[in-house]
Amino acid sequence: MARRAPLEGIRVADFTWVWAGPFCTLQLAHLGAEVIRVETATRLCVTRLLPPYPDMQAGTNRSGYFNQYNQGKKSITLDLKRPEAVEVARRLCAASAVVAENFAAGVMDRAGLGYETLRQRKPDLIMVALSGYGATGPDSDKVSYGPAQVPLSGMSSVSAPASRPHRRGAVHRPLPVGDVDGRAARRSRRVHHERHAAGA
Repeated sequence: MARRAPLEGIRVADFTWVWAGPFCTLQLAHLGAEVIRVETATRLCVTRLLPPYPDMQAGTNRSGYFNQYNQGKKSITLDLKRPEAVEVARRLCAASAVVAENFAAGVMDRAGLGYETLRQRKPDLIMVALSGYGATGPDSDKVSYGPAQVPLSGMSSVSAPASRPHRRGAVHRPLPVGDVDGRAARRSRRVHHERHAAGA
C-alpha cells in the first residue's frame, strides 16, 4: 500500500513572497500539500531577480534562490487591481483549506482578500498572516524586511562584540523561526478545527 504524505489532499492558496512566507509554505509542500502561489506580473517577487542563476544567465524563472523556496508549488499570475482577478483569487481561497500571506497588516483587506471577506465563502478557512510586526499593536502599520528583523529581535546585540558594530550576514535569523512557528500554528489550528469544526 502506498504511503500518503501527511498533508496530501490539503490545498494552500499562497500569497507570500520573498523569504518569510515562501519558506513556511515550502514546508507544507514538502509535507504533501498542494500549494498554489498567487503572483503578479506587475510587481515580481524580488527573489525572482536574485542570483545565483544557472550559467550566470539571469531570467525570471532561473533564480536558484526563488526556485529553492518555491519548489513543489504551482503558480497562477493575477493582477489583483482588476476585479475579475480578485474574484478568481477568492474562488481559489474558497477551494483551499489554508490561505497564507506575509504582507504588511491590512494589505489583504485592501485587496478584498481579508480573512473576514474570505470566510464568508469558506467559514472553516485557516488563514496565516506572517506580517513582520503583527496585525495589531503599535508597529502594525510598518513594513518589515529581514535586515530590520535582526536588530528588532535582539540578535544584533548577542551576535557581535559590544565594542564593534554588528555586521549583518546573508541570513536574517528571525525569519525562519517565524516561518516555522507559522507552520506549527497552522497545523495546531487545523487540529483545533477538526475537533471543533470552527474556522481559525
